[in-house]
Amino acid sequence: VDCYQNDACWEAISSVNSESEAEVEQVKFNLWQTETAHSLGLSIALKNSLDLIPQLVDHYDFIINESCLRYNECGKMTPFYEQNKAVFHVEYRSSTDRCPEAAEFHMATKYCPGSGSTCSSDWVNCFEASVIESVLPPSPVPWAEFT
Repeated sequence: VDCYQNDACWEAISSVNSESEAEVEQVKFNLWQTETAHSLGLSIALKNSLDLIPQLVDHYDFIINESCLRYNECGKMTPFYEQNKAVFHVEYRSSTDRCPEAAEFHMATKYCPGSGSTCSSDWVNCFEASVIESVLPPSPVPWAEFT
């Protein structure tokens, strides 16, 4: 989805001559995705593409992100939370507890403890029931049973 920020990607598109033109084409493609999914009765998520959120938040149902804590960019997903849309997030190989930061940004987060290139097999869930319940309709089963 981030072709507009990748020179090797957008330069391969014959009708695109600049990053700004690539961004326009990227947004058109994303809008086609959301319109198609919704016409089929499907929900659709934006994955990463944080710089496009202002243009796309109204069209996507939720967002999935990788490593925003690592790169200090979780705040860019605030428009999803402000519209009561779910924010799902994963961090890889973290040597610190990521749950307090995830709660600060209202994210349902999962992270892998570890350092370097290794990851322990025990992933940590930071799925606070209050965060999940704030973006999902009421469930007959309490979310706390799943955390």
